[in-house]
Amino acid sequence: DAESAARGADQLNGVLRVALPPAFGVRRVVPLLPAFLESQPRLKIRLLMSDRFEDLVAEGADLAVRVGELQDSSFVARRLASVRRLFVAAPSYIGKRGAPRSLAELAEHALISGPAAEEAWSATRDGRREKLNVDPLIHASAAAGVVACAVAGLGVAVASHWLCAQELAEGRLVEILSDYALDPASVFVVFPAGRKAPRKARVFADFLSEAMAQA
Repeated sequence: DAESAARGADQLNGVLRVALPPAFGVRRVVPLLPAFLESQPRLKIRLLMSDRFEDLVAEGADLAVRVGELQDSSFVARRLASVRRLFVAAPSYIGKRGAPRSLAELAEHALISGPAAEEAWSATRDGRREKLNVDPLIHASAAAGVVACAVAGLGVAVASHWLCAQELAEGRLVEILSDYALDPASVFVVFPAGRKAPRKARVFADFLSEAMAQA
């Protein structure tokens, strides 16, 4: 498993600098760190958390975790996972505005957009692709802000399942338009271009890959 894979590697030293989005880092990566660090007691980790896609060399990062489409093809990237995305809203919002029955009906609703700043939402139902131009009431530059706004009853949002699973389980959000399929969000591990990734970065990437495959 992921823990034994990390434990089987030779001991690593120094500091590993990982750039990653705050929400994904807090909800998906940080819970995995105890197992990794238990196997690498001489390694220290610096988490460089930002929703911005910055230059990894300028950040001083050994690797980055990115969610969504990569904006720079010069990166050396490796896909870790694909995550389901869904339409969500708070029960309080649905109680006031009703639940939309089609993608087109979302045009009559308050919409919340996130870091990707998509100009349109596309989804498939019954094999037919549909598209809605998005004019959001609220735009949040951080993914956690999207979920917070949705929980507050401010409108309908698109969120990755990892981002809102807890809120769904607690009933603070509900899935709507569940008969539609949104394109999944891809999760990548990215290494700076132009130089070989340090061994500590490659070992951590292998650990993440195995851990997320088991999730």
